[in-house]
Order: sequence, then structure tokens, then C-alpha cells
Amino acid sequence: MNQSVLDIKLQAAINEAVKLASQPLYKEVIETWLSDYKELWDEMIAASGVPVPLEMLHGRTMCEFDSIYRHLAELVECYSIEIVCGAAMNEYDEIMRENKNVHENVLLQKWVRKNEGVEINYGIICSLADRSVNYVRNIYGATYAVSGNDFKRSVEFLNCIAQPI
Repeated sequence: MNQSVLDIKLQAAINEAVKLASQPLYKEVIETWLSDYKELWDEMIAASGVPVPLEMLHGRTMCEFDSIYRHLAELVECYSIEIVCGAAMNEYDEIMRENKNVHENVLLQKWVRKNEGVEINYGIICSLADRSVNYVRNIYGATYAVSGNDFKRSVEFLNCIAQPI
């Protein structure tokens, strides 16, 4: 069987991701892997003709690499939103300390209106909410573990935004 150079590169990147999965994946580890393989992802997309949905890619290595790359990019996005949610929750905590009557709290109502437009990948954040270590992805028998505690403020933020005033 004749493997293309692209397939060999993709398999090497997948193998590297599997190797990293032996430990919890911290933001810096994920960012480094994404950075290291950004050009390869671009090369794979170019080789497929046009940017296409995952299900349209042909070949197992292309599908697996695309799946890993997109998922890890989503996780980095979650880490980034955690910073935004942390700042919003610090503001929320301050409002709550200063104003005990929530139902008459104009500042809290303004806070909700200000923050309800924050875009969050609810599915990932909510799936991370339940445990301190969450098993996010399984590829070739290796499970990527990500700490749910890393997204604590995002979960608190979602709960506050979801509650009516």
C-alpha cells in the first residue's frame, strides 16, 4: 500500500496527539500542538480541494487528524472564554456583595444584559462541569483528559446567565 507524504505527516501528528494524551492536556500543551500542526492542517484542507465539513473528508488519517485538530481548537476556545467568564464573574460577585436584594438589583440586571451575548460553546463547557477530570476524546485507545476545574468560572457564568432575575 502506497501512503502519500501527507498521510504520513498526518499519522505522525495523530501519534503525537496520542502520546500527549498520557497526561491531562493543559492549555499550553494544546496550543503548542495546534501551533505545531497548523500548517499541516492547512495543507490537508488544500489537498482536499476546498474547506469542507469533516464528514466530507476522505481517508481515515484525514478524518482523524481533522477531528483531533478541531476538537483541540474548541478546547483552546473554552480556555479563552474562561478568562472572559472569570472577569464577568468577578464583577457579578462584587455586585452581589454590595447588593443583597437580587430581585430589585438594577446593577445585576444590567450585568445580565451586558453578558448574555457572550458566545460560549455550551456543549463542551456543560460536559466539563460534572467532574474534576473529564474524558473528552478517545482516539486509537488513548483518552484525552482535561480538568473540568479549568472551566469553573465558565460554568458559574452559565448558571448565572441562565437564572432569571
